[in-house]
Amino acid sequence: MSFNQKEASIQLSILDLFCSRDLFSPPGSTIDQLSLIAKDNESGENQPPLSTWKVEDVAVESILTMIFQLPKSLYNEIYYYTVLISCCRESPESIAPVFGRAIRFFYNNLETFDYELKIRFMDWMTTQISNFDFSWKWDEWVADSVKYANLTYHPKKELHSKT
Repeated sequence: MSFNQKEASIQLSILDLFCSRDLFSPPGSTIDQLSLIAKDNESGENQPPLSTWKVEDVAVESILTMIFQLPKSLYNEIYYYTVLISCCRESPESIAPVFGRAIRFFYNNLETFDYELKIRFMDWMTTQISNFDFSWKWDEWVADSVKYANLTYHPKKELHSKT
């Protein structure tokens, strides 16, 4: 990924073309669809078992792993942020839900993060949403905003103040 971020995002969006056809589930598969596939795999209905790996999940997870690598990432984090932004622009219907799940996961586990990881998450989150007109389901965080309003410091309160 040390080359142009736009080219990196294109390569990630077609990653499944370089793999066995059966390695990944169809692009854009929903979690509900994958749950049904997994259930059918367990019951033996699918022979051979079908994949529940989503290429977009694997790509985004790989980049997020590089962002959150401690003590420091291989490249400046902003490079990875721009690759993720380009991926989302390249395939918004399949990548945006992956980002939503990742952001929710990180947000729900923010209290357990190392300080540096909290900063990186806040940087990625604010960079990501600022590039998409601050589009987010903000009402999901209202209860936490009220809950932590009187605290001097809490990582979720800090995130709310930055976004």
